[in-house]
Amino acid sequence: MNLEDDEVGSMDVDDKNDSGVRKPKAKRSRKERSVVWHYFTKRQNKALGGKVPSKCNKCGHVLMFDSKQGTGNFTRHISSCYGTTYKRCWSNAFRY
Repeated sequence: MNLEDDEVGSMDVDDKNDSGVRKPKAKRSRKERSVVWHYFTKRQNKALGGKVPSKCNKCGHVLMFDSKQGTGNFTRHISSCYGTTYKRCWSNAFRY
């Protein structure tokens, strides 16, 4: 038996486009679930380390947001900036 007679054609499968460069996958944006985003606005530019500067809608103070560390610093700022108004809304939000 001769191997040349029994060859099976193979097809190269690539995830490359016509120019030969791999396409980067687009990141899916996540829904902002925290209540603090009603009080802060994310800026478009990112600072060092991937942290996102976010501005307080009332006083204009800028805090850095990192998704790995959470929004605790934003909550503390809101309670000092908005005072009893924020505390009243927050306590009513979780009543069953």
